[in-house]
Amino acid sequence: MSDIYIAHYTNAGGGGTANGTETFRDTAMEHPAHETASYNLAMAVNKNVVNTIREMYDANWSNRGVKDSAGGFGEIRIPNRPAILIELGFHDNCTRDALYLKDNFFRSLAEWGLYKGICEYFGTTPTWDKYSDEYVSDTIPRTMNPGQSYNVSVTFR
Repeated sequence: MSDIYIAHYTNAGGGGTANGTETFRDTAMEHPAHETASYNLAMAVNKNVVNTIREMYDANWSNRGVKDSAGGFGEIRIPNRPAILIELGFHDNCTRDALYLKDNFFRSLAEWGLYKGICEYFGTTPTWDKYSDEYVSDTIPRTMNPGQSYNVSVTFR
């Protein structure tokens, strides 16, 4: 069982002009004991994602803030733990957000901001910087044949 739950999406419905990041928490959770912690998690994650994007990618990235889904999203209404839903950007904004969402560097920064926000929520310091990783192991076969499927894994820390 996990300590927190985060649903991670992209947004739409802004008529092609809405942009930026927004994060939802829920004041109508089935387990109301987690509502305050969900708000604190949403604040930490939203702030760190937006600040990281602004610092490293686009200084004008829109912060749409933390919002209350008021029972509207089952993903964060039902869990018996602090739960949030983050909408990273608007995939129907084809002149900005959708382009960013396809950019590996943008996505990497956003996920690092998410990680930093989770660390802040738990009161810990991130152990890895934005550009850090360490190869741990892999299960890649030495030889492979074209057209065949293989189960592989690569683990980084």
